[in-house]
Order: sequence, then C-alpha cells, then structure tokens
Amino acid sequence: MSILLVEGRKEDLKKKYLGKFDEDILDWILNISDLVDFNHKYSDWVLKMIPLSDDLDSDVEVLIGIVKDFDKYQSQLQKKDINQYKNVEELDDSLFPFKVKEKERELENQTEKIYEDDGFLVLRPLSLPATCKYGSGTKWCVTQKDGQHFERYTSGGQKLYFILRKKGKLGQPFYKIAVHFDPNGNATWWDAEDRTLTSDAIKLFKEYNEDVWMAIKGNFETNRVTLLQKVKQIFDIDSTNYTNITKKFLKNNHLVLKVEGFENIPDMPKHALGRLSIIYNNQQLDEYDIYVVYDVSGNSQWKADISLRGDSAEDIRVDFGLDNKNMQPKFTYTTPEQGWKQITNYISFTVSPLITSNPSFISFVHGGRSVWQPSLSYGYSFGENKGLIKKLVDWLDTGKKGTRLDFMTDIGVLEKLEVDGKTKYKRPKGRHLYNPTDLRGQHSSFFASAVLAGILKNVKEGKKFILTKGPNFEAFKEGKLKAL
Repeated sequence: MSILLVEGRKEDLKKKYLGKFDEDILDWILNISDLVDFNHKYSDWVLKMIPLSDDLDSDVEVLIGIVKDFDKYQSQLQKKDINQYKNVEELDDSLFPFKVKEKERELENQTEKIYEDDGFLVLRPLSLPATCKYGSGTKWCVTQKDGQHFERYTSGGQKLYFILRKKGKLGQPFYKIAVHFDPNGNATWWDAEDRTLTSDAIKLFKEYNEDVWMAIKGNFETNRVTLLQKVKQIFDIDSTNYTNITKKFLKNNHLVLKVEGFENIPDMPKHALGRLSIIYNNQQLDEYDIYVVYDVSGNSQWKADISLRGDSAEDIRVDFGLDNKNMQPKFTYTTPEQGWKQITNYISFTVSPLITSNPSFISFVHGGRSVWQPSLSYGYSFGENKGLIKKLVDWLDTGKKGTRLDFMTDIGVLEKLEVDGKTKYKRPKGRHLYNPTDLRGQHSSFFASAVLAGILKNVKEGKKFILTKGPNFEAFKEGKLKAL
C-alpha cells in the first residue's frame, strides 16, 4: 500500500508540473534518490521552488540539500510544515541558527582542552576548522584555510597549543598566544600578530602563569612519549568481534564475519597479526590472516596499514578473493578497548559489501543462479528478455559501443541531427529539437535498473559514459538471473 501511495504521489506531481518541465526532466528529478527516500513528501515544494534557469543540476542540488536540513531540524523549527515557507531564502534563514550551533558543537569536539581558570583557556586544536575558529583574529599562518601550514605545524609528533586570554581584547598582541613544539620538544611562541616572543617575554609568562605552562608542557610530554605505546596496547587485546552481515536475500540463513585478534608480532615493532573468518550457517566458508602495520600520525591520531592474505586450504568452500585487499584507515585514540573496536569494526564493515556482492557466494547460496535486488523506486525486475531490455542486450551483443543516446538513436527512439554545427536530437515524429543535456533523464529508471541488475555496466571514457556488458549479462541471456 505504501508503495502504491508513493507511486500515486509521483504521478500527481508529474501531472501538476508537466507544464513547467519536460516529461524527461520531471522523470529525472522524481527519480533522484534523496527525494525517493523521503517518499516524495518534499518533492512538491522542490518542484515549485526550482527556478527556470540554465543551471538546473546546481539548482536542484541546492534545494535537495535544504530539504534534507529541514527534515533534520524540523522538530526544532517554529514552522514545521515546509509548505509554510514561501521561498527558499525564508527556509534557509530559519535553518541557519541550527546549522551554526551544530557546527560549533563539531568544532568543540575537534579540540582538546588542556587548562582553564579565570584568566586563561588553553586548547590544542585537532583539525583545521578548529584552528581557524579558535585562532580567529590573529595573523597566524596555521589559520589559512588551504591547510598546508596546519599540517606543517602538527604532523610527525609536533604539537600546537593556543593560549586564549579570557579578558584580552582584539588588537592586543597577547590576547592570544600560540605555542608550537617540534618533535624534539623545542617550543616556539607567537603573539596574535604572528611575531615570535622574546626569551624574556616567555620567561616572564612562565613565572607569572606557571600552572598554564606546566599543563601545556605536561600534555606534550605525555602525548609524545606514550601515544605509540597506547596504540601498541590495542594489539595486545586477544578478543573476538562477530558482525552479522546477513542480507535480505539470505532469508533465514546467517552470514557472520569473525575477526579474532590481535597480537603484536615479536621482533617486528608496530606489526600485529589477526584472523578474519567468513561463516555461513555455522560453516566456515573462507578465512584470511590480517596483517597490520600501525603508527601515530601526530596529535592524537593513529593510522593502520591493513592487508588480508588468504591461503589455498582444501576446506575453503567459497573463495571471496580478498587476498591482498588493502585498507589504510586513521583513528583518533581514546582507549585501547575503543581502539580495538574501531579497527575490528572497520575491517568488518569494509569487507562486508565485497562479501555479500561476491558472485561466487551468491551462486553458492542460490544453487548456481545469479540474483539482484531491484529498487522499489524504479519498478523494473527484468523477468523476461523482451521489450527494451532485449533491444539493449541485442545491441550489446552486436559489439556496438556508445552512450545511452547512441543506443536510443540506433533503436529508433531518437533521431540525431547536426544543426548549425551542434548535435541535436528529436523524436521520430516530433518537431522539437533537444540538446544532449535535455535528455539526461531519458529512460533513467530503465538504465539504472539494468546497472543494478548487473546486465549493464557504465564505463567512463573521457567525459562520456559508454554502455558495456555487466557481470550478469550472460546469466540474464541464459535465464539464470533472478530479481529478489
């Protein structure tokens, strides 16, 4: 019933706005995934607000971003019905304070508070946006938004601290002070005008504000000496992470990833070993060794270079082909236990889509057949090789190569013309001439479904997407492709 209601809403919108947009453009807009995900409850407002301009893609993208923000903050707004907003500017103005507050909360989480009393607040910025916010009003190069200076002063074991004087005023050279440590522990101080403090000025500050200085120095020494040691503790945890990645097409069956580990490898600093097992209905299908090389990357960040290595054991039921799969995540250190969860979850969630989409596994589950999951938004299931899909299959089988428009021209849906040195298209019995961009949404649901089914594959060549045979092309021809 809900699907029928959504489809009915979609058809009503097409009738309502057919005078404003071409049918192909309407189909393209109404098949945008974000609008579909909202069950088209915001599509009427979006279609009404789209200006008639030459930059339709950009206009639609902006409006969808606004309605996503509206849906996010709707419960906090005074006007909770989007149709109460007469124009885009009014809605954007209403959303602005909430977006600002969220941004401020994000920035607070991107700093480490080192010290605070009635006179001073000392922070260690952990990101470029936080550096720009808390370094505002100064001439420090690290606040430049290109990020090059921030990386230059914080990477490789360096640390950067901001001393903010609570009663200081903008324009006073010491209302903000930056302290930078190189990896060897040598500190350099700058005032708000980006001038290096003299040794006498630094000595005076330390004498009168000893608690502030000791907090900064203590934080640097603690992070410099122990961060790598703390990360090492992550790989001394011997535990097991089970992740259930059962998909709908498995029905009552169960697919589980088992990550065991880790242990540090003796005589190989910063190296650890774990184990990944793929288990289906309590039977192990495949397994891999997990090799990790870890290091700290400055601040409170640590990074890992992860690789999977399988073997050719005879008891392997399905080869998922994950050998030499490489991952290079970065994490923010909190505790060894949290770090262990971060890396084991990362491995599971990174490889899980590769496992559930693996053709050998799908064939194993479905007795040799290939399957795919249609989108409820498109309505295509390709139960039979006939109609437009047969024309596409036959066209690809001839070895022809081209874009969607080339295919549509070859099968007679469109006619291609040269007008004043430019490529135009028209319907066989129509008079209206279309630019290539006008036909962007032509049969978009059909082509998207064919790609989703694996019958079709788009390959980018230059600025064009060329139609080629997908991984399930032959299975579809042989009648061995099933839509779930």
